[in-house]
Amino acid sequence: MTQPLPPYVLGRVAGVEPLTPLMRRITLESDDWRGATSIAPDQQVKLFLARDGGIPEIPGAPEDGSGVAGWYARYLAVPEERRPWMRSYTVRSLDPDGGRMVIDFVLHGLDDGHAPAGPASRWAAGAAVGDVVGVLGPAVAGYRTPSGQPVRLLVGDETARSRRSRRPWSRCPPTSARWRWCRWQARPRNSS
Repeated sequence: MTQPLPPYVLGRVAGVEPLTPLMRRITLESDDWRGATSIAPDQQVKLFLARDGGIPEIPGAPEDGSGVAGWYARYLAVPEERRPWMRSYTVRSLDPDGGRMVIDFVLHGLDDGHAPAGPASRWAAGAAVGDVVGVLGPAVAGYRTPSGQPVRLLVGDETARSRRSRRPWSRCPPTSARWRWCRWQARPRNSS
């Protein structure tokens, strides 16, 4: 059985909120999300960013029943200079009444001394109200409900922030679990 292709919509930036110097929370809106329902405790979307900064275009769903695999082959067949960049992100929240979706972005490579910024970090750093991004999904990201195990240790860096907020444990009563979020920053090695 082939996996069906999730819906593709164009989302418009409705809000940009800086969370830290290297994190942005971006709210997208589309009438296509009105009445949508969450499909899993954690959901992912594929974001499509046009290389020329315009409106991204992707191939439609294949009519031969090949689902995601057939679509992906068609996406890769688009000449690279026209093919939009595709990146996966966790949905922080989905508001079906307002037709809005919120996604948190870590701005990798922007003044942090690491590798050069990728297309999604560059887009998020410069995103403004009215900008357009292609969104395929949401789809289930991969979390599976634990089967009766009493303890879970979950570890993630800043890129896991949205995923932690979407999990069922983010709504646990204080008496059901004890949480401690730790933040640390690597210190430069002593040059001597």
